[in-house]
Amino acid sequence: MAQTQTTKPYFLACNFNNDSDHVGKYLRYTRTFTDSSQVYTQLQGILNSLYTQSYFLASLDDVQWHHDTCVVDIAIGKKVMINKLSKGNFPEWLLKKVDFKESYFENKVFKPEAIALLCRRTLSFAQDHGYPFARIKLDAITIENQQLNASLDFKFGPFFKFDTLLLAGKTTIKSQFLANYLRIAPGQVFSQAKVDNIARAIQQLPYLKLMGPINVFFNEGSVRVELVLEDVKSNQVDGIVGLLPNAQKDGGVMLTGEFNLVLRNLFQSGKMLKGEWRRFQEASQLLNLEYFHPNILRSDFDVSGAFNFLKQDSTFLNINRKFSVFYRLKGNGKFSFNIGYLSARIGSNRTLKLATVLPSFADFDYVSYGLGYDYNSLDNLFYPRKGVLLHTDIAIGNKVVTKNAIFDSKLYDPIALKSVMLVGNVSVEKFIRVAGNSVFLLKSVAGKVINKTIFFNDLYRLGGLKSLRGFNDNYFYASDFSVNTVEFRQYIDETSYLLLFAEQSYLYYNVAAGTQLDYPIGLGAGMSFTSGPGIFSFVYAVGKSKQQQMSLNQSKIHFGFISRF
Repeated sequence: MAQTQTTKPYFLACNFNNDSDHVGKYLRYTRTFTDSSQVYTQLQGILNSLYTQSYFLASLDDVQWHHDTCVVDIAIGKKVMINKLSKGNFPEWLLKKVDFKESYFENKVFKPEAIALLCRRTLSFAQDHGYPFARIKLDAITIENQQLNASLDFKFGPFFKFDTLLLAGKTTIKSQFLANYLRIAPGQVFSQAKVDNIARAIQQLPYLKLMGPINVFFNEGSVRVELVLEDVKSNQVDGIVGLLPNAQKDGGVMLTGEFNLVLRNLFQSGKMLKGEWRRFQEASQLLNLEYFHPNILRSDFDVSGAFNFLKQDSTFLNINRKFSVFYRLKGNGKFSFNIGYLSARIGSNRTLKLATVLPSFADFDYVSYGLGYDYNSLDNLFYPRKGVLLHTDIAIGNKVVTKNAIFDSKLYDPIALKSVMLVGNVSVEKFIRVAGNSVFLLKSVAGKVINKTIFFNDLYRLGGLKSLRGFNDNYFYASDFSVNTVEFRQYIDETSYLLLFAEQSYLYYNVAAGTQLDYPIGLGAGMSFTSGPGIFSFVYAVGKSKQQQMSLNQSKIHFGFISRF
């Protein structure tokens, strides 16, 4: 029978000399090892720990081995003080940029990390302003009586500007657009931060994929960047068909539908055109149109225009126009300034002429001005496994109510015909990869309308596959709402997954017809899978609210299809 060979242990014993601060008493280090070479690695680790605590003169005085034990005398001494760190040849204007003052380093405990931070800050500033090969070091170093004196020695090196963006791979994207988008257009000052941001910026474009390393070439003051890219199918046509119980026909079924068209990267220059049409109730429909134009006049600003048409049977008609200007930040975010114009009109319902009081909807115009912020750190825009998606905006403006001729003008007396209205929205989605192909989605959406007199055609519309599943599209009205979602996705492959979800919401409004407070919940399951023609989706959901019991008879079934090209 073979005998198991045991490893001989080695031990370390340290004696700390000249330790007036008793720092050795608090040092934590390993004392038992399986290999003698590990002892010397640990000794170097002890010295490094002392150096970071400003005991810069610490040293090993004596090292002796007694069989399996290493006995070491370590001289610690006193902390080294910085008597003076002079600016040396540092330019005056650069001192302010990196926040350096000689007084910060006079008669202070010497901390190598503080000087290292100053050096990193200086080099980072230089590299982002055209000097990628700048150098900085300490010069004229003297140490006397634990007092350190030194000066800074800084050299800019050659100055560089971006020159050419070379594109390789299977892509048709225009290099001029992409260079402007990445902020590396010819003639712009070289910035290492911009180069470091290229991969993240391309990740935000659904129609491009980076297929290789980013190559940067320097030559006589000019910088050439080379990217290997591949076009991704991102244009899409999709539709959804819904089978819902028809409340007007006992036992009947109502067919609802939706059609979407998204054309991304128009003319290979990042432009986008979106169209959406929905029929969510009998004689009710919605139309959304949007155009997005990036890098207006080759700047860091993007613009978009949106048109929204909502017809609620014969009750009212809302037409909303919106113009936005976006400014892209260095990271994953962008700010926006928005101008909106909403015109709301009462429909052709003849019964309104018999009203002796104003209905809960009205004719009005609302011109608003607002600010927004968007943030996107998703690892994949179509099938995210991790990251955050955030949108928030707030708008304020004047709402002007117009007297409708079918009502007695005296009915408008209690109403403020001109008032200030504020509208705010926020949406947060966080994707968490828990294990392998399992992903949790945590989502929260909220909105609020503030005004003296709120009408039904002021309110948010919620319900349906894209807002609150388990209910008909646009089933709920709300001036204050929040919808919180927990969704679990189990990916079968890169683009197909099964899902389970639960949603809890808060809905409130207070209009002339009364007040409504409700906490609807939705539960369901579904799947999304990719095949040759496109992406098919199926969702089965049930919901419960004050108006709807949780019942299989009230369940909602949604089929969807997306074709990308």
